[in-house]
Amino acid sequence: MEIGADGSLRRVYDKEAGREVSAGRGNQLWAYADKPREWDAWDVDEYHELEGEEITAVASLRDMEGAPLRATGSVNRR
Repeated sequence: MEIGADGSLRRVYDKEAGREVSAGRGNQLWAYADKPREWDAWDVDEYHELEGEEITAVASLRDMEGAPLRATGSVNRR
């Protein structure tokens, strides 16, 4: 697994299967404005993705630590 400077997953590789598991950037965090037209909650408009903003500022990134079958890591964002 590789984590980019912006905190997103850049690569996830399955050693046993010998192939990439993910395509493109993963683990992204996005914020969207909540402006419902009719209802206060659970009224998500179809165009909400057009007004989103990706949160990429990383406060700290700890290196992966692990064993052959397990790894841990953390990404903190402000």
